[in-house]
Amino acid sequence: MQHPFPFQHETIPPFDMAAMMRGLWRGKWTVLLCAVGAGIVTIYFAFAVAGTAYSATATIHLEPRHSFRADQTTVDPAVVNTHAAILRSRHILSGVVTTLDLESDPEFNRYLVPVPAWSLNGARNWLRSMVTGIPMTDPTPDTVTSKTIENLANALTTRIERGTYIISATATTGNADKSQQIANAWVQFYLDDQTTARLSETTTHISQLQQRVSELQQVLRDKETQINAWIAGGQFQSDAELDVLSRQANEAQTRLTDAQNELAAHPENAAQLTPQIRSLSAFHNDLNDQIAQQSAGLVALQQLRRETENTRQIYTQLSTELQQARMQQTMRPPDARLLSPASTGQHAGPRKTLMVLLATVVGGLLGILWVLWRQSRAVQAETIGTVLGIGNATHCNAKVAKADEAINHLRTRMMRVPKSTTGTVILCAGATARDRQGEIALSLAKSIARLDDKTLFIDADTRQATQTAQRLDTIPASPMTLNDYITRDAKHGIDSIHLSHTGTVPADIFLSNEFEQMIQAARSEYNYIVIHAPAATPYADTPILARFSDRILYCLRANKTSITSAQAGQSALNSVHAPTPEIIVT
Repeated sequence: MQHPFPFQHETIPPFDMAAMMRGLWRGKWTVLLCAVGAGIVTIYFAFAVAGTAYSATATIHLEPRHSFRADQTTVDPAVVNTHAAILRSRHILSGVVTTLDLESDPEFNRYLVPVPAWSLNGARNWLRSMVTGIPMTDPTPDTVTSKTIENLANALTTRIERGTYIISATATTGNADKSQQIANAWVQFYLDDQTTARLSETTTHISQLQQRVSELQQVLRDKETQINAWIAGGQFQSDAELDVLSRQANEAQTRLTDAQNELAAHPENAAQLTPQIRSLSAFHNDLNDQIAQQSAGLVALQQLRRETENTRQIYTQLSTELQQARMQQTMRPPDARLLSPASTGQHAGPRKTLMVLLATVVGGLLGILWVLWRQSRAVQAETIGTVLGIGNATHCNAKVAKADEAINHLRTRMMRVPKSTTGTVILCAGATARDRQGEIALSLAKSIARLDDKTLFIDADTRQATQTAQRLDTIPASPMTLNDYITRDAKHGIDSIHLSHTGTVPADIFLSNEFEQMIQAARSEYNYIVIHAPAATPYADTPILARFSDRILYCLRANKTSITSAQAGQSALNSVHAPTPEIIVT
């Protein structure tokens, strides 16, 4: 499909750095304005809005000899990170808030400062209330405390010195003395909390050991009392006495066996041996019962003694540990100590010069992006074959001379064809009202008039008419009366007609037979008629005037006229039977 804009066939190379740099140079004032504007805004923010911050740093040193493994030869990052996390814990920060009464400080308790309804925070609170349907209420004490702790946490930072047990604690506020006070209070509260926690842990351990030692002492006393009571009550015999009972039982068994053998050998002595055998058997059974009873009791006694000995060993061990714990309670050094207290806070920001420099650079980059984006959507001279540079007459003489040369070049192209028997109508139109078609039309008419005195300039842009303009409905149709409405420019040698906007629609007048007869009369009297037409879009005037034209100059402004407007204007001109527009970029 052929593009409606004929100059689109010439495509800018993808990486044409020269063309890009030329475009940036044309937009240098935009880039400079963005950079300067960003710098000014940043200067105002840095020097008038942003407050000065001061930082104070205190350092603490952890004691690994006591709080960590004694045989540790390298730094354990987990231990140091744990202490750093404890240092920033809510418990520590809550203690600092209470100690320094930071809830009375507006820097940390923002609820002390009223929020204006027109401020950003006020608008945000109002919008939140509208979205959630919850009306704004005064904060509760818990909310105030929680927000104060959160703000304090944002003002505090910790840094671990690599390869050491040293932690730096930094407080940053808007006051140098306040930063020093908060940093020292923060570290001191942490050290006091660690000491209190260690003492509490040691006291709890001693209490548990003491309770356990007392329990073991009572158990040991009860067992020893039980052993003494059993021995004193005669319930158990010693090992020697148990041996005597065993020998007696063996002797009784021997005598009983001999009596039984003699009875078997001499039955006639049964009357004498039977009572003896019965007595020995009863004595032997009694001895066995005593031995069995004493053996069971001796086993129980030995078990009780073993339990008592084990209890005594545990009691001794715990007693020793209790004594060591009591000694450590008074002699153990702290797990951490203050290495260096914080001094008066030093300036920490903002770095105003750096902020302004960065903002200026960013503003310049945004300006470059804006220029490049605008160029991508506007007509570029590099994409069009016919290029005419028109300078502003209010600029320096060099630019005026360049503009005159461009107009003369255009005049040469216009007058290159042989003269016709009737006047040549040249229509200067643009895509928008800002495409300088009126300036080009007037300059071209003046340039042609220097070579040929029969030149008429018609300003048909009724929406920008001058005070000397004539009403469209008063334009005569007869060439005999045409001179009555022509303004003579003796200096430049051109005649001109300026049309005004009337109550009648201009398009209706341009389509009338009277206006066509006026153009025919002008053709018969003048060699060249240069018409300044209004913008091709959105008005219908220009396509109507194009029907009377022999040549059409389609004026566009580089980097100003959008490609969309240019294509729409050209489509409007191509929609009527008119000469092909010749594109001129200014």
